[in-house]
Amino acid sequence: MFSFLKILFFIYLVLFPFGQVGRIEFNPEVRLHLADAVVGIIALTGIYGWWRKKLKTPPYAREFVMFLVVALFSLVINFPSVSLLQFLSGSLYFIRLSSYFLFYLALWNLFRDGSWQVKVPGLLLTVGFFVVLFGFVQYVFFPDLGFLSEFGWDPHTFRLAGTFLDTGFAGILIVLFTVILFSRIWGRVEGKFPLFPFGLVALALTYSRASYLAYFTASLVFYIVRRKLLWFTGVVLALAVLIPLLPKSEGESVNLVRTSTITYRVNNYKRALEVIGENPVFGVGYNLYRYTQNDQQSHGASGADSSLLLVLATTGIAGFLVFLQLALKITQDAWLKRKTHTGIALLASVGAVGVHSFFDNSLFYPWVLGWLLILLASQD
Repeated sequence: MFSFLKILFFIYLVLFPFGQVGRIEFNPEVRLHLADAVVGIIALTGIYGWWRKKLKTPPYAREFVMFLVVALFSLVINFPSVSLLQFLSGSLYFIRLSSYFLFYLALWNLFRDGSWQVKVPGLLLTVGFFVVLFGFVQYVFFPDLGFLSEFGWDPHTFRLAGTFLDTGFAGILIVLFTVILFSRIWGRVEGKFPLFPFGLVALALTYSRASYLAYFTASLVFYIVRRKLLWFTGVVLALAVLIPLLPKSEGESVNLVRTSTITYRVNNYKRALEVIGENPVFGVGYNLYRYTQNDQQSHGASGADSSLLLVLATTGIAGFLVFLQLALKITQDAWLKRKTHTGIALLASVGAVGVHSFFDNSLFYPWVLGWLLILLASQD
């Protein structure tokens, strides 16, 4: 079984950098990412292994299951308010979320072999390298993604969006790549520092302010743990100096003081708060949020730009409290393991994604969630 899981895990890592390119769209309501399909197979293998008692129950299983139970309950009780097709579409998001928990269960058991504690950061570094590389390929050869707007994507122009076709999500994945780099550099792993400017330039070219803030947050976490002021000042100033040197082009897209996205997000938050006020206890159902919106063609299918507001809107106060308990427990344990390379990497990654998810629904973005769960499963 573990040999099969290992093969599936490597297939997942290979597919990861291809992002939205590895995607099959059956209709506007139903889409399948190849990486998600592999996660689903790993999840089924995990169920089988746990049922046959070949896999042990990992940490945080109780909190994960509690959240999934509340999410399922919220989905079921809201069935009368949507059509059958909408309910089935919303159910797919719940199935995917459940699959990622089982993905974590399977990987946690696979990683109990001590050698994986060394392998996982290196594997993530390799994946992150290709995420950045493909981002540069897109930026150089396909700088104008405006033509994708007719398919529901944001019209990014002269910004690095990579294979994810979204600068915000590409940005946070690059930040997670730099987090692994920082942990490896401080772990005195030779030959890793040259990758830092490679990732930093890619991050700058996203023009994603949320990703810049996430990078600052991750750097701050490293400083708090290691207390190296010169290092912290250097990595923050490196980005600050690089930003004014970025290529300038006409248009709102690359304007770092643009206000259009701020206005959009304020309206988005207001709408989310209205939905929460109308359905405070169990929410509108996970994930039926998009059906409270007028525009259902956007690829931001969750609708809410804040992950926390999404949890509140879809699972209500009941789900939010369970989710908060899970997040705090993971953060606390990461803090206790902050002196280890994987511990500091997880702590900084959680901090970066936590901040970023206030502006984009990055916490539930499949690739970000997968990355975090791999890190979580690799903890000692």
